[in-house]
Amino acid sequence: MRKMLKQIAICVCLTAVIILLFHPLFTSPLPGWDVPFHAYKTEILKRWLTGQYHVDWDDNWNCGVHQFHYYSPLSYLVIATIDFAVDDIASTFKLSLILGFVLAAIFTYFFLKLLKGGHNILAIGAALIYALNPFTIDFIFRDGEVAAIFSIAFIPLTFAFLTKLLRKPEKTIAIIYGISLASTFLFHATFGILALIGGIAYAFVFILIEILNHRAGSIHNTSRYEGSYRQFVFLLCSVLLFMSLTGFWWIPYLTEEGLLALPATHWETLLRSVNPSDIVKRKVEPNSHYLGILPLLLSVLCLASRKTRKESLTLWAVFAIGILIAVGPNSPVYNNIPLLRTLLPYPERALLLCSLALTGLVYLSLIQIKEQIAQACRWRMIGVLLISLLVIVSIYDYYSFVYPRIGRTPWEQEWPSIDDNAFILTCRWLENQPLESGARIAFLYSHGPPIHAYSPILSGKPIMEWSTSYATKEAILYRENEIFLKQFGRGNVEFVVVPPGPEQENMLNNLLATDNFEVVVVLDNYTVLRYLGRNGFVQPLRTFLIIGRDANYKKNCISEVLSELSPENITFRAGKQYVDDYELSELKKYEGMVLWGFKYHTKSEAEKLLREYVISGGYLFVCMDECPEEEFLSVSSMKDSFSGSIHVIQSRFPLDSKLIPVYENGPWVTVHYRGLDENWLVIKHTSDVTCTIVGVKKIENRDVVFIGYNLFFHAAYHKNEAEKAFLCDLFSHIISPAQKQHIEYELVSFKPHEKIINVRTSSDGYVFISHSYSTHWRATVDGQEREIQNHDGFISIWLEKGSHQIILTYVQTPIHYLANSVSILAFIGMLLTFVRDKIAHLRKIRRIRRNRQ
Repeated sequence: MRKMLKQIAICVCLTAVIILLFHPLFTSPLPGWDVPFHAYKTEILKRWLTGQYHVDWDDNWNCGVHQFHYYSPLSYLVIATIDFAVDDIASTFKLSLILGFVLAAIFTYFFLKLLKGGHNILAIGAALIYALNPFTIDFIFRDGEVAAIFSIAFIPLTFAFLTKLLRKPEKTIAIIYGISLASTFLFHATFGILALIGGIAYAFVFILIEILNHRAGSIHNTSRYEGSYRQFVFLLCSVLLFMSLTGFWWIPYLTEEGLLALPATHWETLLRSVNPSDIVKRKVEPNSHYLGILPLLLSVLCLASRKTRKESLTLWAVFAIGILIAVGPNSPVYNNIPLLRTLLPYPERALLLCSLALTGLVYLSLIQIKEQIAQACRWRMIGVLLISLLVIVSIYDYYSFVYPRIGRTPWEQEWPSIDDNAFILTCRWLENQPLESGARIAFLYSHGPPIHAYSPILSGKPIMEWSTSYATKEAILYRENEIFLKQFGRGNVEFVVVPPGPEQENMLNNLLATDNFEVVVVLDNYTVLRYLGRNGFVQPLRTFLIIGRDANYKKNCISEVLSELSPENITFRAGKQYVDDYELSELKKYEGMVLWGFKYHTKSEAEKLLREYVISGGYLFVCMDECPEEEFLSVSSMKDSFSGSIHVIQSRFPLDSKLIPVYENGPWVTVHYRGLDENWLVIKHTSDVTCTIVGVKKIENRDVVFIGYNLFFHAAYHKNEAEKAFLCDLFSHIISPAQKQHIEYELVSFKPHEKIINVRTSSDGYVFISHSYSTHWRATVDGQEREIQNHDGFISIWLEKGSHQIILTYVQTPIHYLANSVSILAFIGMLLTFVRDKIAHLRKIRRIRRNRQ
């Protein structure tokens, strides 16, 4: 009882210290950045727990597409529980942060006590070093990653159970370790994976040292080998249990996104990597990677003690693997393992492993210092004072560095808090405005993921997904009207909210200059505009099919080059490589086609198919690059190597460009044409040879456009705006706006899990539905199941001419059923194991009692 009270008193002491150090948090507003996203997810979970359907926020998080580094519902369970009691999201997050840092300190204390017991005061001081490490505080307060704090707190707990498992390999401890890993992962996937990787390095060195110690002793005694074997088996069982319990979350991700998908772009990975020299630099921008000079120096001393050498080497292994991951692409370990790049797209977060290992090493070093002083000096108080001074200096070094992060910080001036009164007032006004179901609101901020992510909670209105909004903001700043008007049209935006600020004022002026917006109201410097060009929830969709090798890559290239084509919904869809793999009826579903790097099984059949398609009204663009030099559709293509100076001598559309003939410091090898009926772009080579690179071939008075010089790729590769404008003019000239599909629709039902829409179309074709695409959505048209296409993150469906009823239903996919089954079976198996062991234990006790009687 006395021991338990002592532990409770230590936990209270750590709690008091954390509250004292974090007191600025209680009087400061929460920053913007990612905090609104976590408030938003907390509200989803809170409403789900109370049996309510949330508003149809209609974004990727809501529609079942989760990125691996995003959060599972468990991340918000503690926060939502606190919010039930407090009913104030800002206060809830502040209390959650305090609780998270308290748990981090307490769990680290217990881990250190398991490493080496009997040094309570030293364990308390070292535990604060982990809880207050600059990277964690920078990550939580600068980036607003509120939900991650509980995963960070659980990492020391996983190492505590792992240490216990390695010292006493038992089934129960193995199960508890697996559960602790799963909990850490479900609080935050990245830190759960780091806990697993660090734990494997820790266990590997621990087992290896025990085997080497055994060999140095009695070689005939095999009991230690048996012990190492048990350690390995139980560790493997723990990892398998962890993977099974979390299968419901990671199996769908790896299936839908691809095993080697890269959630973060390469430049972002580089940006989120650590320069090894930064771990000793007290610098803030762009991120804090400071681990402290004094803790690093102290960590070396523990190697001098033979008593704790095994623990020291295991912790150094964890520190080393953390550094190898944290440096990102600069490390051969990170750079050459694609799966590691997938699972850990932000390598700097591995500094948490370094911090925990450093905490353990400092603790062991302080014990070594204490024991050495006790042996060399009669006055133990000197040792106590020296050690206390070292701990206090280390904590002050951290805390003084990160203290500005905890209080009101400079970036809050740029990124408003979710308790910003002007923002709340604007959302309340929007709440009272009638909107057609499916219409959205767009918030425009100048920096990053803004506060608008929390607006659906306050306004009850869906918003434009944040990444789309961010891209739109860039287009508005640079007055790329076609791009942002197309985004607003696709997003079915009715209101656009522009907050105060000099950059936002420029955005406001650029919007109004297009004559597509009107000012509705100004609320405490928040300007609300109405978008006059709203296209509706169901819109016409003009779809072009790309046939050729690497069609997905070519789709992205063409989409980029033609991004300013028009505000209409024109999309390019990747198809097959062979032209004659299609039937004419399939091709007629597409308004046009682009052949680029294509093949055919039979040339005559392919040409016949394309002629019939063009005669039936389809548009055809042919790029003979990547094709053999031959005649196709009565047009001859010739490959040539272009270099030097090239001049445009004839152009159907304005082209102020010299068509730079360079590719990776070599010549530009591409095709030009002969046999065209009209030459639309002719260039002159350095040898005074003229070449036609764009022209038209007539098929029964319909134009088939041949494009050479690999012009799509050239425009993208050289970022040539003149060439992009030429290609946009070319497509606009060929594609007749008169053939635009006419659509009428009525929203019969608009529930979060079901949409019922009556649609009348004037012609066959795809229709665009302004709702986020997900593999979870299933569609029926007039009661018959119909395939849903992904149109740049939205939904598109093929409809024949006439009246139809579309029903969209949100369902579980087969892979989700499989993943859920794996996790449920693992959970049931774990419970049955516990129950069986408990029954066996009770039977053993009864048998012992009977024997005594």
